[in-house]
Amino acid sequence: MKVFEVIVILIILATAGCLLFARKTKRLDSVMLGTVVLAVLLHGVIDHFRIQMVAAYAVALILIIVLAPRLLKPNDDYIRSRAIIKKGLLSLIVIALSGFSVYASTLLPVFTMPEPNGSYGIGTIARHLTDESRAETHSEDPNDKRELMINVWYPVHKNNTEGASTEHYPSEIGEAVSLVFGIPKQIFSHVMNIPTHVLEGAELSTAEASYPVVLFSPGIRSTRFQSMTAIEELVSNGYIVVGMDHPFTSAKVDFPDGRSILYEAEPEFPTSAELYDNNIKEVAVRVADARFVLDSSTP
Repeated sequence: MKVFEVIVILIILATAGCLLFARKTKRLDSVMLGTVVLAVLLHGVIDHFRIQMVAAYAVALILIIVLAPRLLKPNDDYIRSRAIIKKGLLSLIVIALSGFSVYASTLLPVFTMPEPNGSYGIGTIARHLTDESRAETHSEDPNDKRELMINVWYPVHKNNTEGASTEHYPSEIGEAVSLVFGIPKQIFSHVMNIPTHVLEGAELSTAEASYPVVLFSPGIRSTRFQSMTAIEELVSNGYIVVGMDHPFTSAKVDFPDGRSILYEAEPEFPTSAELYDNNIKEVAVRVADARFVLDSSTP
């Protein structure tokens, strides 16, 4: 769990405990209300909200709803007794919801990527390519051409990356994991909070006259942004990695004009022979994609 996630959970538990068992005063309620609101806001700004903490957010909202009206009540009506059973049930609810948030945040953490072992920093550029020689077979418009999105990750001088703001994982990762495992993509929205070691638009290192090139073509329902640890390790050791997405078979492809193409599931085939023929056709499309990307990347 991240620092402010832990702080939010602890403040929620402390506030709930004071609310249920401490002697009620407006001063205490003011402090508790301000602390909960401030902690949640700081968490949202610094760590960013994520779905794994939704139970904690629910408890925080309940506490705010309970505390805010109490500050407006006259002093004569302010101090009230609470039944032991009611306090016990509320305590169990708070502990259960907070515990769920701790468990979910630990199960799907905002992790730190391992430091690459090579001597180079890592830069990247994204490119939108259109193969004018090929029609888009997944489109009903015969005039549509095959469009691709690629990223080129390349070695840069490490001095150029010091103190610079690096890239985070994009949302396509959540889309890919969702498609593969059948889990709502919102559960993996936290991956966008995970920083990489990649610097967009950095200058190519001139330490070598040329660098070996690796083409990376992800599988069906996947994305060019997966396997970032391996990509970073290769680039840090002097390789250029060209990662490509294959529209309609990759999880999600975002284009510069705002269009997005999601994975298009294959139709059901009545025989295995027809399925095999379709697979051969789709593999040929991917081969042509890779050939076009390689030709476009070569001077």
